[in-house]
Amino acid sequence: MKTVSNIELDGPNTRAYRIDAADNIACVSNAWDSFAKDNQGMPSCSFSNLEHKNILSEFADVETRMIYRTIFSKVRSSGHSITFQLHCDSADTIRVLKATVIPLPLNWIEVRFELIEEKRRDPDVVQQLYGDAHGIITMCSYCGDLKDNQGNWQAIETEITKVDLFQQSTLPQISHGICPTCKISFLNSIRKII
Repeated sequence: MKTVSNIELDGPNTRAYRIDAADNIACVSNAWDSFAKDNQGMPSCSFSNLEHKNILSEFADVETRMIYRTIFSKVRSSGHSITFQLHCDSADTIRVLKATVIPLPLNWIEVRFELIEEKRRDPDVVQQLYGDAHGIITMCSYCGDLKDNQGNWQAIETEITKVDLFQQSTLPQISHGICPTCKISFLNSIRKII
């Protein structure tokens, strides 16, 4: 088992990874590789392949990278954990996980996963899921909050859980905007310059 600062990722069913202050993968829990193997994630998701890689580079789309970058920033700046649900599916299994992003000393972060639900499915259905069209969500370029369907701005962790963002087969595209609070702050800062 890899350890950081004498803190071990414990438990035989704990699925977790830790990233350093530069978002590079530093260690994983004991159960990481066996979970990857059981879900056809080897060798690409093995620790030996992921070690020292930037976690953000492992996400396929810009939207997911942007959301995780914002979550990591909020966890580091606030010192508080953020929890949300996401999918970790394979062709024949749908898995709902609870992800908890935990701040650690020296701006390190632990991302811990707990299995909430697991269902078998017909692998042929997967092809249909990837073709689904999704709308566009708006993210404040300044604070990272998301705009809901009613036009209200919510903290990213609230909106992710509310709309089950990570439970969609593909993430919607993100359009950048500015929330009313940041707009006022931005305009006030411009007025000070002028």
